[in-house]
Amino acid sequence: MGAQNNECMSSAIESLYLSNTDENIRKVARDREDFLRYQAKREETIKELTDKNANLTNKTTEQAKEIARLRKLLEDNGIKP
Repeated sequence: MGAQNNECMSSAIESLYLSNTDENIRKVARDREDFLRYQAKREETIKELTDKNANLTNKTTEQAKEIARLRKLLEDNGIKP
């Protein structure tokens, strides 16, 4: 083939290959950084939601205890809830 024998074309092809390879490496690095940022944000969101869930569970438990206390108080005073 003519391109294989031509040093200029071979050099141009090699330059394009290296340029594309460098761009691919940069893309992979960017994708990895994006994923790591996404993963960190995901972990942060999971922690926030887990904490909120625990707080809501505690509030629900406290409210259930308060309801039970008030029902007993009503019953102790002859009032049917």
